[in-house]
Amino acid sequence: MPTKSRRCYAFAVLVLPLAFGGLDVQARALPPGPLRGPPATAVAATPAIAAAPYAPPETVQAGPGAPRLHIKLTRPADLKLYEVTSRGFSSGTSSPVCAAPCDRVIDGRRGQSFYFNGDHVLKSRKFSLTGHSGDVVAQVKPGRPARRVGGIIGLALGGAGLGTAAFLYWTAKRHADGLNEFREDTDPQAEPNYKPATALLITGAIVAAGGLAMLLLSGTRVKWFKRTAAAKRRLGLG
Repeated sequence: MPTKSRRCYAFAVLVLPLAFGGLDVQARALPPGPLRGPPATAVAATPAIAAAPYAPPETVQAGPGAPRLHIKLTRPADLKLYEVTSRGFSSGTSSPVCAAPCDRVIDGRRGQSFYFNGDHVLKSRKFSLTGHSGDVVAQVKPGRPARRVGGIIGLALGGAGLGTAAFLYWTAKRHADGLNEFREDTDPQAEPNYKPATALLITGAIVAAGGLAMLLLSGTRVKWFKRTAAAKRRLGLG
C-alpha cells in the first residue's frame, strides 16, 4: 500500500471512532427536552378571608322596667331566669336569660313575663319586671320536686283515709240499726261503734293536712328586695 494511502487509512481508523464516540457522549450529556403537553398555568393564591371582629352584645341601661338583677339562692341549685318569648295554647316558648347569681341588667320594659327554673327545681310563677328599677335582689327559694311528690302522696293517702272513715261510720250505724230492729222497746238499744272510724278519720285528716302543707311549700318562691345597704346586710351580700 502506498504511504499516502496508509496515512489516510490510519487517520480514518483513529478519528472516526472518536468522532462517533464524541457525538454519543455529547448526546448523552444533553439535558432531556421538555415533555409534550399544555403549558402549566400558574394558580393565583386565594387571599385569606379576614375574621369578623367580635361584637359585644348590646348593653341595656338600667332604668324603670330594666333592673340590674342579683339572684340570691337559699340553697345551692342550678337556677336560671327565663324570658317568655311567645305565648301559645299550652305554655308557649321561652329562652334562658341568665343563671344565678346573674348580676346584669334585664330588659323587661316590654312587659314580658319571666320565671325561674332549673335542674331538679320546680318552676316558679311568672312575673313581670315593669315595677322594678335600679339594683334589685331576687331571693329565690328553689322548690323541691321530691317534696311535691310527697305532698301529692300525702293528700292521696289522707283522702283515702277520710273516705274509709266515712264508710266505717256508715257501716257502724247501719249495723246498730239492724240489731235494734229486732229488739223490743224495753230492751237496751245497741250503740254504733264509731271508735275505728274516728281513729281513721283523725289519722286521715293529719296525713292529708301534712300532704297539703308539703304541696304548698314545695314550689319555688321569690322575694324581692331593693339592693340597699340595709338589704345587703340582711341578705348577707357584704
